Formats: sequence, structure tokens, C-alpha cells
Amino acid sequence: MIRIPLGLLCVGHGGAHLLGFLAAWRPRAFPELVHKTTVLAGRVDLGEAGIRAAGVLWLLMGLVFVGAGVLIWRRGASAVGATLWAATASAVLCVFEWPDSQIGVVVNLAIVLIALAALRFGWFGVAAAR
Repeated sequence: MIRIPLGLLCVGHGGAHLLGFLAAWRPRAFPELVHKTTVLAGRVDLGEAGIRAAGVLWLLMGLVFVGAGVLIWRRGASAVGATLWAATASAVLCVFEWPDSQIGVVVNLAIVLIALAALRFGWFGVAAAR
């Protein structure tokens, strides 16, 4: 029953993406979040508008992960594909926000490995082509 833990991992990781959104938009309710306008370890300055756009990407990816988690729980035919897509896109975001998001890279890698195993062994009713 890998479906429930993987679904929970995806939903939880989607929730963690909210931190990227909140840090970019600086709501007063979360003063402890570090706000910066740079990416790629401080090498590129996006400015306020750019970092807010990046924050929106974090939020959208969080929603995609929640959706992937729901698909996994429901054993949707597109669950594995959505999960792999979400983890890959999330890993790209994590690279841009490195080193602050390095734990996200590890979580994304774990999600990809579990999703690939699910595809290989048909855990969600979707088996890999042989």
C-alpha cells in the first residue's frame, strides 16, 4: 500500500511549496521568512516583480503536488505522470533557489524514485510498457 504514503508525501511537499510563495510575497504574518530577490545562490537578482513571479510558480507547483497526491489516492490513470511531472518541475525550482531549497531536491528525488517504482511494478494499476 505505497499509494497512501506517496500521496501524503506529495500533499505535504505541496504544502512546503507554500513557503516559497510566502517568502516571495512577504506577508506580515510570517516575519521569520527570509525575503530575498536573488536566485542561483545570489548570482541573479530578479527584483521584486521577478521574485513575486517566482513565488507564484512555487504556489502553482504546490497545487500541482496536491493534485498529484489526490490522483494517487484515487488511483487515477494519470497519477504517475502527474507525480513525475510535478517532481521534475519542482526540482528545477529548487535548483534556482539553491541552497535554501536543497531539502526539496532530496524530497523530489524520493518522489521520482517511488513513482518510477510504482510505474514499473504497476502499483496504481498502470504498468510500464515492456
